[in-house]
Amino acid sequence: MKKKKAFKNRISLVFMAMTFIILIAFYLGIVYLAESGIFTVNVQTQLVDFLSAEELATTIGPPEIVTDAQGNVFAVDENGVLVPVEETHISQIESNSATNTEPSLEEMESISVIVNGATALVSYDIYIQIAIWGTAMVLVLSIISFMVTRFLSNRLISPLIQQTDQIIKLEDAPIYSELQPLQEEYAALYEKEQQMIAEKNEFAAYTSHELRNFLTLLSAKSEILGQSDAKAAIEEIRSDINNFKPVLDELLDYAHLNDTEPELEPVNIAEIVASICDQYSTAQKDVIFNFVESENYMTYGKSALIERAVINLVNNGLRHADNNQVIINLDTFEDKIIRLDIINTGNPIADEMLEQIWQPFFTKSDDGVGLGLSFVKKSIEQCQGTISVTSDIEQTTFHIEFIMAKEDIQ
Repeated sequence: MKKKKAFKNRISLVFMAMTFIILIAFYLGIVYLAESGIFTVNVQTQLVDFLSAEELATTIGPPEIVTDAQGNVFAVDENGVLVPVEETHISQIESNSATNTEPSLEEMESISVIVNGATALVSYDIYIQIAIWGTAMVLVLSIISFMVTRFLSNRLISPLIQQTDQIIKLEDAPIYSELQPLQEEYAALYEKEQQMIAEKNEFAAYTSHELRNFLTLLSAKSEILGQSDAKAAIEEIRSDINNFKPVLDELLDYAHLNDTEPELEPVNIAEIVASICDQYSTAQKDVIFNFVESENYMTYGKSALIERAVINLVNNGLRHADNNQVIINLDTFEDKIIRLDIINTGNPIADEMLEQIWQPFFTKSDDGVGLGLSFVKKSIEQCQGTISVTSDIEQTTFHIEFIMAKEDIQ
């Protein structure tokens, strides 16, 4: 801000200096013209107007007397005009003519001194007037020029300063324009695409590894069919196939989940969880379900995905719980959020592993391929939900939240 104001002041000073120089040149020109005689007054002519008749007669001499044919007497003035003269004045004029001769050398010098002195006084007075009026004019024009230059500098320089400020802001500050949302969206899509490519490459590598191990195992056992009891060898091969089937199903489910976007539909979270608990009750598994029936547990999602995710979490809980028990709590908050907590006791999850457990193929056990929790996270997110985990020495809790459906879609 200070730099901008200083710049405008400098421009104004430049305009003022140029205007002041022009005014000084104009003033000096007037003085020059005055000295050259253009404004000099014919003082001698003016002095004649102030001389009395007697002084005029003494200085110039008596007028010429003429008589016309009728005997009328006229005096000829200095302009050659005939002026009637009464007879009583003729003798006076003649006597003056006789007594007043042409002025002597001393009289002429005196008249010259008087005339030159009057001329000098009048010229000095003219110079004083020129100086006073010239100075006043310079001051007035300087004030006017200052106002005009300030106005012009604001009109001419302000747009340039504004554009410069905008350029500086664009260089020094983050760019928030109409293209910014598109850039952010493109960056997010690009990052998501790169992540999907990386996951697919990892998935393909892991799948190839599992299939290669399985085929190698089958090939080795098929070679001993003719060397030992064929029935026992076939049973071993069948057992290996059955063990590999869950792995294959998990791989296929995960691949299908990444390649498709489910069509969301109204679902009741309480009904899905109650159906799962009934299945575990039949299998004599200790799964406790706590919820309030009068609450609204409707949301938009995909029943199959939510069911698979909850079953996966319950199985993990039963496998790690020290009392073979899993507790499921279902509740709502502020008529906006449906929260599902799946709790089990047992050894806590280490802090450094709380984020790693969601990564594909991350596992610390020999059974499974480590896609379970990654599948759970993707399933919940595709149903517009969120999932997180907390773990301490007392219990491990998986928190799932869904957006409550506002309208009655029961």
